[in-house]
Amino acid sequence: MDYYNQNSEKEKKDQIRKQVLDEINNKGNAGLNSNIQSFGPPKKKSSVSFDDELGSNRVQNNYDNFSNNNENQGEKGSIIPLIIGVLLISVAVLFFPKVSKYFEEKRNAAKKPVATEKKEEEKVYEKIKLDDEVVENAKYPIMHIDTSSKKTYYSLDKVTSSSFSNSDLLYNALSRIDDKNMSNYKGGYSSTFCGGNNKISIDSRFFKLRLEHMFTKKVTYKNSDFSVPVNNSGTKYYGTWKYDSKLDKYIYYGDCNANKSNILYYDINVPYEVDNSDKNIELYINNYVLFAIVNTANKTYTLYSDYNYTNKIDSGKLTTNSYSEELKNKVKNINKEELKKYKYTFSIVDCPYQDYCFVSGEWIK
Repeated sequence: MDYYNQNSEKEKKDQIRKQVLDEINNKGNAGLNSNIQSFGPPKKKSSVSFDDELGSNRVQNNYDNFSNNNENQGEKGSIIPLIIGVLLISVAVLFFPKVSKYFEEKRNAAKKPVATEKKEEEKVYEKIKLDDEVVENAKYPIMHIDTSSKKTYYSLDKVTSSSFSNSDLLYNALSRIDDKNMSNYKGGYSSTFCGGNNKISIDSRFFKLRLEHMFTKKVTYKNSDFSVPVNNSGTKYYGTWKYDSKLDKYIYYGDCNANKSNILYYDINVPYEVDNSDKNIELYINNYVLFAIVNTANKTYTLYSDYNYTNKIDSGKLTTNSYSEELKNKVKNINKEELKKYKYTFSIVDCPYQDYCFVSGEWIK
């Protein structure tokens, strides 16, 4: 075959190859003219070239990279949701009991009936009256210690527990101690005993209790020896009482020189009016106070309105040996304008057992 014919044959083959390539390339771009809806710009397709080895390799590399990226993203995309799911399940397991308990308590609370709060009724304090038991049992201190003397604590404008001498405080306590609180004493005596058959002792605590019950817990005194006048209206155990610090007891010694008098002096107080403070914290008892001289030999008496025994208001003869009580009854027949008035104050503050204790006494001007 001649040379010309060989060239012509080669050109024909190249032309056929080009047509095939053009058809392949055109088919790859045919999608650009299709009616399929697209939600983004069309991607540029790779062209195939049998003449360009480098281009063929580039296409293959792009395909490989694309495949690898898709595989990696697929692996990551499948692991992350799994991790999140595990965390959510763990949190749910951890907090479920608490959340369940919370809603269970809410349901139970909703089922319970609502309790209505009870308002405590306010205590009603009735006004204290003159014939009430608390007035009749008021603990008046003994103001006149020695009835053979005119001396009395009424001579002071105002009296409190601190107005009394230590001996007179202990005497007031002794006057309120029962015999059942006394014990037989079998010990020795530091001086002559003149108490007859009354060998007795008293624990000092009973003095403390009686003093606090009469004068409040704030009363001040000291344990010491004291003496009770033979002429007194508070106790039969007159004479000397000595305090034994080792035993913490008061030992009765009696009076070796007892000499009773026939002329006695009495303070007579008669309640006539009562009042009280807010919530009955304090109790006020007003008394008529008189002063009497009694001759025990013939039972005659004379009443005075003053502690100096100068203003006489009544006299007569007594019919009983209860001089004080009988003299109180005499007040009923006396003109009240002639009588002096005295105010006693009692309080439950610092008083044991919420009773009323003596706070003060003073003349009403």
